[in-house]
Amino acid sequence: MCSTSSLTWWLPAVGDTSNDLFRMLADPTRRRILDLLTERGPLTVGQLAAHFPDLVSSGISKHLMGLRAEGFVSSTRQGRQQMYRIEADAMSNAMARSLARYEPYWSDALQRLRDLAEGHRHCAVVELSFRVTADVAVVWSYFTEAEKLREWHGHAQLFEAWPGGRVLFRHSGWPAVEGTVAEIETHRLIRWTIPSDGSEILELFEPCQGGTSVSIEQHGIRPAWPPDGLAGRMRGWDEAVADLVLILDHGVHAARHMADRVDPGMSTLDVSAGIQIEAVVPKGPADIAGLHPGDVIVKVSTTPVYRRSDLTILWRSFSPGTKVAVQYVRDRQILTTELSFGRQS
Repeated sequence: MCSTSSLTWWLPAVGDTSNDLFRMLADPTRRRILDLLTERGPLTVGQLAAHFPDLVSSGISKHLMGLRAEGFVSSTRQGRQQMYRIEADAMSNAMARSLARYEPYWSDALQRLRDLAEGHRHCAVVELSFRVTADVAVVWSYFTEAEKLREWHGHAQLFEAWPGGRVLFRHSGWPAVEGTVAEIETHRLIRWTIPSDGSEILELFEPCQGGTSVSIEQHGIRPAWPPDGLAGRMRGWDEAVADLVLILDHGVHAARHMADRVDPGMSTLDVSAGIQIEAVVPKGPADIAGLHPGDVIVKVSTTPVYRRSDLTILWRSFSPGTKVAVQYVRDRQILTTELSFGRQS
């Protein structure tokens, strides 16, 4: 004769259904029944009872009656047997109702997390470091003194070396970059912000054997530029640093980064077929040349092009006012037009 464990009959409380699921799951036998029905699919009372050696079949039936009463379990007849199966939708709805009363405790935190994630979704970080043979005081001067900044960048720059000081960088053909000094420690640290894109630049200087180590980080970039804005920002830093290293280590002022830039008056995307025009500036060089969004550029002058990086290099070889043949695909035809470059602004 099988022994029986104590069985507490479960009845839902009148007028309070929000906690039905919790009361049901409070009993380990009912939890085990639901686990078995979830893992093994439809089962009979006898098949369920085989997993409870200390409980008679009638006890399993009573638990199933309670589960059926709440809609968490259903049954169908197959021959002379009742097959029990779990009702996933009813369980899910009951869980949602039961947890709804606790939602205020976590909803605010989740919203704050969503806001934080959205705020940083388009943020990016640029990081680079380099070493030069110059003394830290000399390197520092190229970041903070007007004469040295002009030598490095080729145009008059403004850097007020105190907290709250103004920063203004100008390059030929490029939009001016304006910022504010947030923190500065002579020969050690400069931290300044750019309100236009919400980013912060940290420049660290450290004397080392044989010269100076410099690290530059730009955090929180939210470019109001085309999709290639971050790549362009990284390339700009690389070029500027290369020019500075030439000055400090080789005594040569090449002025590569400050060279005049041409403006084709269009933005492009890398696609499977090559370089597709994304947009053209009204009355800009590309618009005047008759280029349209969706056109695929295949050749500039005599040079085949496949990726936007190819165009970036080619644009640098032209001067403002230069006219160049551009071959492109539209409506299954290869067409050619003449593009007259403007000055980047």
